[in-house]
Amino acid sequence: MNTKTTQKHKAYRIFLNRVEGSKFELYAILIDKSHYQDIWHEADKILDDWRKTVPPLNAHRVEFEVFFNGANSYKGSLELLNSDVPNIVNHITEHCNYQAKECKNKDFEHFLQSCDIGG
Repeated sequence: MNTKTTQKHKAYRIFLNRVEGSKFELYAILIDKSHYQDIWHEADKILDDWRKTVPPLNAHRVEFEVFFNGANSYKGSLELLNSDVPNIVNHITEHCNYQAKECKNKDFEHFLQSCDIGG
């Protein structure tokens, strides 16, 4: 029996870049562990504020990158809808699980095993 436990890599920075919306809504934000205790929660708060400005029946795209200790990062995008409350942890986890299980992508499987998404 193997009792060795591997410490998962923690996120220390999240970069959000709103790429759709009015010209006054297009900007990027860097959320860093040195300034915020819970960067995941802070990212969700910002995304929630942004989604409130999306017109009904529309979607605005946000590109993001999450940086983890150990030189790992996750780059993705999500669609903000006025009617949905965004959750970046669920978005990343669902995408990675799909890629790992349905598409048999070993890179995503390794990422899920080595990175503490939401922690």
